[in-house]
Amino acid sequence: MVEAIPETAGPSGPIQTTSIQYVPTENEVDILITWEFAPKLSYTLEFTDDFVTWNEGPGNIESQGPQTTFRHTLPETIPSKNFFRIRQVAN
Repeated sequence: MVEAIPETAGPSGPIQTTSIQYVPTENEVDILITWEFAPKLSYTLEFTDDFVTWNEGPGNIESQGPQTTFRHTLPETIPSKNFFRIRQVAN
């Protein structure tokens, strides 16, 4: 199961996740997360399976338009639940 926190707050307001896709491949799993971008801002993606330890994914994902889709690849042996959050970072 893959879930995203639907609205993660950033300094310029809530970040709205618009789509989450789970795409298994031969040796791994791709998670495609789409969210609305604010112009000229950067974001980072974090993930966890327990809400205690958040692992930092790629940082400084730059705004490329009104929405972006980011592909996050996980090994095939992932926990049964994963949670993602998107945070706005200072430019």
